[in-house]
Amino acid sequence: MALDRTQFKVPVLPKKAIPFAPLGGEVIVRGLLLSEQLANTARQIAEREAQPGETEGEAIARANGVMALRLLSQIVIDPEGKPLLSVQEWEALSATHAAEVFEFARAAADFAIGGADAEKN
Repeated sequence: MALDRTQFKVPVLPKKAIPFAPLGGEVIVRGLLLSEQLANTARQIAEREAQPGETEGEAIARANGVMALRLLSQIVIDPEGKPLLSVQEWEALSATHAAEVFEFARAAADFAIGGADAEKN
């Protein structure tokens, strides 16, 4: 028998508070929509093309860095759902907290793409 709308709960975009010391506490990370995931993947593929004077490895590293900053600017939000920091602000923060931003980006991305510990609000 086919389901009707009364038989299931409409999905809600997941959100989770994750500690991030460089900003002084917890920040809200939201999940990504499939359309956002596909758009990000397409951009990352395009950005992996080597620029003049750049090796393939350098191009991949550059593209991954750009993607990490862009992803953080998408998924880390304020209580109203707006981006907490811009790509440029995340990049500036990484100048003084590179290791913390890198580790946080990994944890936030795992949650945003539906990782094993994704929690629904």
